[in-house]
Amino acid sequence: MEQFRHIGEWKFGKQYLTTQDFRNRFDTVWKEDRWILLDKLLEKKTLGSTKYDKRLTNLLSRNLDGSEPLYGKLLPSSILLGSKEYQVRRRLGGGSQYKEVLWLGESFAIRHFFGNIEPLIPEISTLLSLSHPNIMDFLCGFTDEEKKECFLLMELMNKDLSGYIKEISGPRKRISFSLPVAVDLMLQIARGIEYLHSKKIYHGDLNPCNILVKARGTSTEGNLHAKVSGFGLSTVRNFKQKSSANQNGTLPFIWYAPEVLEEQEQTGSTENTKYTKKSDVYSFGMVCFELLTGKVPFEDSHLHGDKMSWNIRAGERPLFPFHSPKYPTSLIKRCWHIDPNQRLSFLSICRILRFIKRLLALNPDYNSQPDPPMPLVDYCDIESGLLRKLPYMGSSGPSPISQIPF
Repeated sequence: MEQFRHIGEWKFGKQYLTTQDFRNRFDTVWKEDRWILLDKLLEKKTLGSTKYDKRLTNLLSRNLDGSEPLYGKLLPSSILLGSKEYQVRRRLGGGSQYKEVLWLGESFAIRHFFGNIEPLIPEISTLLSLSHPNIMDFLCGFTDEEKKECFLLMELMNKDLSGYIKEISGPRKRISFSLPVAVDLMLQIARGIEYLHSKKIYHGDLNPCNILVKARGTSTEGNLHAKVSGFGLSTVRNFKQKSSANQNGTLPFIWYAPEVLEEQEQTGSTENTKYTKKSDVYSFGMVCFELLTGKVPFEDSHLHGDKMSWNIRAGERPLFPFHSPKYPTSLIKRCWHIDPNQRLSFLSICRILRFIKRLLALNPDYNSQPDPPMPLVDYCDIESGLLRKLPYMGSSGPSPISQIPF
């Protein structure tokens, strides 16, 4: 609510996005709601509630009246664990830090890890401040300094993309999604990573197991809402050896950029690897390959283990089926280019995917044609030309209104 209130401060050029009357009405409604909430909390406090309820009530009251804002702060873990309504239901992923929990009558996902929490507090506070429709939002955090453990509460999604693809695929159906749905998912994932990069956060482990999905409404047409997860707090991740398999049975290094594999080969470890914007772009390209073809990258390769890793570093890439659509295929090939400097930024990727999405919306039969017309100009080439003429279009920061061409 506090974040939404700031919409009244946003401007487009010199003009506010909302009128002064709307901002005044919004502030009035917020004040009324806050008064009602405070009144309800006071009522609960005087009804002889338990010690736990009183503590939670006091905490929420101080947050509402502004004397002790909770935004971005870690709370004592006793507030979570001391509740009679807190219950761990199951682990999410084999041996992972993630669990499904029930708390205050709602189901959540929780990330539970141990270690020296104090040095991580700035990074955790940053994670708690993130908000975007295509990343997994951290709703609140709890810590116990004596036990050196931390709990980060998140929205519960239905399943990860890898599991969803397995569920809807079969021996005779390899392409999991229609082209419009696949492009829409690519754009959602790209928007999530673009937002993280704008906050100087690099994922480093982007793969279908770290992309969570759930159906939008009651749609049965594959209309999914995707959120990127698994980012942040790399020092407390469950690191795997590069020869061990992921939850989906694939080797983790098939998603890593060649320069990341090279560094891991030199150091002999996956820990403390330096991930970059460009290594995330490469991983994104591999995820898009599976979305478009229904095939796990390199699943048809006769090489395994270190030999496959060496081939990836030498430039080997998965092969597209013969009739793969040109627009997304061209984009994916630019994403997994062996030279990191030749890979696109996520700002450009989002722009290209929006063009492709618009093309498909205007030509709904494009992919159902036995021989769809070849595009006269590639969107990647258009984007390259745009960046040459207008270099600021490639920057992650907001451009001045006077420099936006359309």
